[in-house]
Amino acid sequence: MLENIHPAIVHFPIALLLTAGLIELAAWLLHRPALHLVSLWNCALGALGAAVAVWSGLHAEELSEHTAAAHEIIERHETLGRITLIVAVVVLVLRLAMRKRMNRWMQVAVLVLMLTAAASAVAGGYLGGRLVYEFGVGTPAARQAHAPHEHHHHESECFFVPIPRPSNRLQAS
Repeated sequence: MLENIHPAIVHFPIALLLTAGLIELAAWLLHRPALHLVSLWNCALGALGAAVAVWSGLHAEELSEHTAAAHEIIERHETLGRITLIVAVVVLVLRLAMRKRMNRWMQVAVLVLMLTAAASAVAGGYLGGRLVYEFGVGTPAARQAHAPHEHHHHESECFFVPIPRPSNRLQAS
């Protein structure tokens, strides 16, 4: 069950944090201070979603069947998820602690951090997509092909279930 929660959750923090970063950038470029509040709300919801995504991802990793090559990508995916969460929380703390007392340098720092959280979320999402579509991690075929076992971080105990890809060639009749 937990392995199914992660893929259902992850799209929200990616979209919200990317939106937060783009709205923050728009607030700067268009000189629209009201957009900073919209950006802050998107960042807050994105950070909450990132927390749930990291939590559910850690549990899904323990339940998933995967190869050593996939495990390396899982570790990078997990690191990017943690970076995304930490940076989003730092942005929230800065924005809430400083409120209207933010000088220009703090505003630049917040913008850079929001864009960093967005980029980290997108990069983590890309790796998550690779795990599913390239390595078959978390797919029904991977779960059905092998009996459940405890998760270990040893290459000899990890395995890969190839997922057949549809052919792009037309078959002659």
